[in-house]
Formats: sequence, structure tokens, C-alpha cells
Amino acid sequence: MKIKNILLLILFGLLIIISTQNTQEVNIKYLFWEVKMPLIVLIYATLVISFILGIIYSGVKRMSKDRALKKKLKIKPKDNFGNQNMLSF
Repeated sequence: MKIKNILLLILFGLLIIISTQNTQEVNIKYLFWEVKMPLIVLIYATLVISFILGIIYSGVKRMSKDRALKKKLKIKPKDNFGNQNMLSF
């Protein structure tokens, strides 16, 4: 077996252990709402939401860096032949 497959099996095993040990119900109160759910659902929901927010944040950060770099370098547009548009007399 490849090391990658072994690591995936270990992670899957840990996931199963965590899931079976965190089945108790918890109350979540937020402002006027109160929700009762298993702890593992709360853990996975928090994990997914954090992952999505991290992807959004890194995308926005990368876009702002790209804009700043283009502005700093003042990249000139290319013509149809892939050459820089430069005026030569």
C-alpha cells in the first residue's frame, strides 16, 4: 500500500472514533434562537464553515495582491500576436 492510502485510512479511522464519541446532544443559544443537536454535527458544521471562509479569504487576498502587483508594474496589454503594444517610429 502507498503511504497516501495508509494516511487516508488512519484519518478515516480517527474520524470514525471522533464521530462515535461525540453523539451527546448539546443546546446552542444564539440571540433568540435555541437549537438542540448532536455535538458531532456542530463540530462538522464548524469545520465546513471555517473551510469555506478560509477559501474565500485566501481568494480575496490573492486578488488584491494581483491588483497591487499589476498596478505597481503597470503591465501593458498584449496585441493579438502576443507582443507588447509599443510604439516604434
